[in-house]
Amino acid sequence: MGTAMTNRKQYPKELCQVKLKNRGDSAFRYQGNIVCLAWKDRKPIHFISSCHDPQHNQSVLRRNKDGSQIEISIPSLVKEYNMFMEETDKNDQMTRLHKTKQHYRWPRRLLVKFIMWAVYNSYVIFQFLYPEKAKNCTFRKYFEQYSLELVGEFRTQAVRRVRAVGDEVRLQNVGLHHLCIPEDGSKVTLCVVCSKKYSKFKKAHRNVAYKDCPVKAVKSAMFCQEHLCVKRGSTCWSDWHTKVEC
Repeated sequence: MGTAMTNRKQYPKELCQVKLKNRGDSAFRYQGNIVCLAWKDRKPIHFISSCHDPQHNQSVLRRNKDGSQIEISIPSLVKEYNMFMEETDKNDQMTRLHKTKQHYRWPRRLLVKFIMWAVYNSYVIFQFLYPEKAKNCTFRKYFEQYSLELVGEFRTQAVRRVRAVGDEVRLQNVGLHHLCIPEDGSKVTLCVVCSKKYSKFKKAHRNVAYKDCPVKAVKSAMFCQEHLCVKRGSTCWSDWHTKVEC
């Protein structure tokens, strides 16, 4: 058993066209002892198995965006897949590439994926050898520290790319700028000013732990051409619209 891509050869196309409206809904097609099943959690997921009854369902708790929990139906195929997949799926989640335009070129994307796999494997070994240190060290923090140590004091001499939002746009007519929030409220991104201040601090103080940093990278759903965090004590809004170097 395992997950399946919907564009695989001979995968039933009618199963891809089935509309699963509610969380916990499922649909299946079978031929002989081969079962193809689609189940909706937050989005539809497709499975293929040769050893499961697609009509045998169980229940599982899932958390909503507001923090409440609901009980939804889950096929036994999905339940056992989650139970036995171990670190395979987690590895794929942790090493997911946040693609830029350059990463869409497959040779570079493949090279970066190999590097991410190597870093994640070293993170697993780090957790095994130093369990006490690993308790408060997420993969992201580990990856940032690893990158800083790998780069060292080297700085590129390449010409920097032009800002997506030019200085003349963000520094002028400040009163005409308005904060916006996406209608779905799901587009949450790191504040550009906080991220820049955090990166500048980490370059100058590589040995300082994240919890001891005076500035931290804060996520925000609000944006004014770029994402900005607005909270008590924050100066990101004024810095972004009044300073060339935040």
